[in-house]
Amino acid sequence: MRKQQKHIQKFLQEYAPSKEIVGKASGEGEIGKCLLVVSSTSGFGNASKLAPKVIEYLRPSFSTMKIIPTQHAGHAYEIMNNEPTLSSYQLVVILGGDGAFSEAVNGMLLREDKQIATLAHCPGGSGCATSGNAMGVWKGDDIEKACRIISEGKLQKMDVIEVTRDGFDDPLYSILNVAGGLYTDVVDLADRHYKWTYNIFGPTARYAFGMIRALWKYGKRDNDRMIRYTFNDNESETVVLPTLGYSLYNDGRPMEHARYASCRFHDGTMSLSLSQKYLGLVKHLKYAGDLAKQKDLQDDVKGNHFIRDDIVSMKVEPVEVAHKNGVLPARPLKTMLDGEKDRVTLDYMDAPFTARILPGKISIIVA
Repeated sequence: MRKQQKHIQKFLQEYAPSKEIVGKASGEGEIGKCLLVVSSTSGFGNASKLAPKVIEYLRPSFSTMKIIPTQHAGHAYEIMNNEPTLSSYQLVVILGGDGAFSEAVNGMLLREDKQIATLAHCPGGSGCATSGNAMGVWKGDDIEKACRIISEGKLQKMDVIEVTRDGFDDPLYSILNVAGGLYTDVVDLADRHYKWTYNIFGPTARYAFGMIRALWKYGKRDNDRMIRYTFNDNESETVVLPTLGYSLYNDGRPMEHARYASCRFHDGTMSLSLSQKYLGLVKHLKYAGDLAKQKDLQDDVKGNHFIRDDIVSMKVEPVEVAHKNGVLPARPLKTMLDGEKDRVTLDYMDAPFTARILPGKISIIVA
């Protein structure tokens, strides 16, 4: 990890706390000002390593660029929440992973003055599903292509999932999905125990190790977990379903570059997908491998869900998620938003909470 730390420190020395540079754009077709927020530690320092290239690729399209690197946890939220003239930027680019982009969106949407800006996600983290689905660029090796698409400036409205909880004044916002149970256990165990795999196998291998450990440790134990779902649309309906893991995700017409049918952003709908039972370690790992290879992904008549014999999928709007009978179990239903912990409690969220879709809440650059 020492090499990665050197990239981060070198970048921070040159650009922290912020740096403004003159762009190269002028005359007709000039886009204007750009704010580049760099999540310095994303991708084990990959965002810091890529930042000089991103600056060079984007400079021809803007009159000025302001670069702000993050220097501590939660800094992307603070930047977007506090930047005095956020709405004066023609574009705000977030260089990092999905977590950094989600954090930035939360900061912007919770501003007291309600300033907003058009956003772009430039891939620089371990997971970059937002840029992948929006622009067809899934990782930082093709950063030049990502910057070229960003410079072209094609926009699309994007839905956002809003999560509200009793006892908390501010909502939380999710771009990709709200996921809990086994899905969160995989990420939690991966981040706590397997970051060492980065230098040997790359940035995402830890999730494979996390999945094996989560299934081994919790699969049978959580096989009888019952969760209550209340669908509050025209007629309120409550069902209690076994839930090994669940995901609430942005739904709708597939974007041109979406890898999975479940990664869709912009028609004002949300879907709930439940993994209901433990099928055994080998079978779960086979399903995970098939999904990674894009096998067995097919459309059903209810709307583009991959088919698996332990999966139940349905469209919901909105939905309240709670423990059966409202009683907290011995082990919580650990829940994450876009793969990240709750920024307020600095821990994974637990039920109960209510999730609803906010159609076209933000504007994002697409291919």
